[in-house]
Amino acid sequence: MITTKPLFYYDYRINASQQFLNIDEGSGDIAIQLTPNNYSPEALAHEVSRAMSEQGGQDYICTFDRPTRSFTIFAPNPFDLLIATGQNIGLGAFSVLGFDGGVDLVGLSSYSGNPAGKEFSPQFPLQDYVDFSDFKEFAEANID
Repeated sequence: MITTKPLFYYDYRINASQQFLNIDEGSGDIAIQLTPNNYSPEALAHEVSRAMSEQGGQDYICTFDRPTRSFTIFAPNPFDLLIATGQNIGLGAFSVLGFDGGVDLVGLSSYSGNPAGKEFSPQFPLQDYVDFSDFKEFAEANID
């Protein structure tokens, strides 16, 4: 029997109008391009880590914290998130990650965003689940 209430996180969508993260590692603006898709929060964190590490000059790690619904981006050396001044300011994905303050974040090697996405919690616990292939019902032929 399932006794806990579920909690669903959603609305982590990267599309053509918000697919860039502009960063500066000390030598100018770098446009990090994310792959458009509908992501789970953990899959989006993985995509951010992949794209930033491949297109940037250091190894980045992005994590998602479920209790706070926030993304954190780490790197070995300081870098800047060019939220307000990046070359792709109109196509930025920062708001999807919860970095929606409207100002550049500079000089650190780790940044945490605000709560991102949406959550849905049904009013009651999930019910027991029986797979359709296991659902057996008594049936008796009736001939008139």
